Amino acid sequence: MRSTNWARRDDFIRKSGIQHLFSFDIRPYIQLYYFKKGTALYRENGTVDCLYFVMSGQVSVSLTQKNGRTSTVELVPGQGVLGELELVGAQCGPQEACAMTDVWCLGFPLKQCREKLLGDALFLKHLCQLMGHKLIANRDVFTAGQAYPLKNRLAAYLLLVIPKGAPLSQPLTGVARYLGVTYRHLLRVMGDLQKQGLLQKQADGYRISDHPALQKLADEIQ
Repeated sequence: MRSTNWARRDDFIRKSGIQHLFSFDIRPYIQLYYFKKGTALYRENGTVDCLYFVMSGQVSVSLTQKNGRTSTVELVPGQGVLGELELVGAQCGPQEACAMTDVWCLGFPLKQCREKLLGDALFLKHLCQLMGHKLIANRDVFTAGQAYPLKNRLAAYLLLVIPKGAPLSQPLTGVARYLGVTYRHLLRVMGDLQKQGLLQKQADGYRISDHPALQKLADEIQ
């Protein structure tokens, strides 16, 4: 949903440093958007009408397989970008992008701004770097899945998706699919982390109870 809170928009522009990605003044073009938890930013195979820069919150990108199952293919944290592949024509229809938490974004409406963005050499340079970083990150996730135990990969995942002091909001079946393991295997490892005092299961979900220890497990992947 588009917001007309111009003061908040300008605050995000200033704090994020997003202006340095462009050779033109972005303020006449860029808009502020707010999405409640569970709201879709893009629908699978729908129309991409905006290039989003995530300022706060978490977004999950998912893909429906031929067998009907849905798999999370990317987690986009604050400072991430959505819609860049559609902007440059590398992908015709988007994958489902859904707010995992309340999300604030800065965005360019593509109907008005596509040619402006594609004509900006400085922005395209940064966009190429961004897509390269995403490619490397996806490669690292794939290789980590082959080389490291689930406890390390789960630790890194939980630190990424659980806001400090909040519970895990994602269903465990989706977590298992993202990590490429069975639901039973995931439960067993989460149980081990509970016994070690790293996680705590409460009525509203799992919470991190020992950030330093969980971070140590995640750092083994680096």
